[in-house]
Amino acid sequence: MIKPLEKKYHAFFLSSLCHGALLLFGAYYVSSPLSLPFKDEPTTTYLTCVAQPLPPAQTNALSPMKEKNMTSSSRPKKIISSANPLQQKSNPPLNQSMILTLLHQAIANHQFYPEEGEIFQQKGSVILRFVLSPAGNLNEIRIIKSSDFPALDHAATMAVQAASPVREAGRLLTTSHVFTVKVKFG
Repeated sequence: MIKPLEKKYHAFFLSSLCHGALLLFGAYYVSSPLSLPFKDEPTTTYLTCVAQPLPPAQTNALSPMKEKNMTSSSRPKKIISSANPLQQKSNPPLNQSMILTLLHQAIANHQFYPEEGEIFQQKGSVILRFVLSPAGNLNEIRIIKSSDFPALDHAATMAVQAASPVREAGRLLTTSHVFTVKVKFG
């Protein structure tokens, strides 16, 4: 039978053993202190843009089956224009470098490094795709490749949303175009 005095020693010994194990276990996982970035140190953010033309809108074209069944009288006739082809309005060539510069400036003016990213030293790249309309609006913003950090993804998306409208860039377009943007944090 265990005496009352021995119970106290057993409880003390068992408590010390458990606390020591917890301290060793915690020290194992926290082997180095978390180093925070300096507030005065600027965080570099990079932006790379790649433009792609938007696929043309699908027209209500007749299928080959329906076209075979039509008689020659019901088919629409071709309209032949006698105007000089040089006088016809043609789309000016896309000034891609100017548009990319304007987009870069607009997005960079609204970029910020999220506080959570600074605290936990999160670094990465977010690839976004959006449509730039002739009015300068940035629509259909989608994340193509995540940085694996929700705070960085959100910051990149918010920068693109806040940059809209980019009227100067839109004026250089006659139709909407798709742009892919890479925003790098770190």
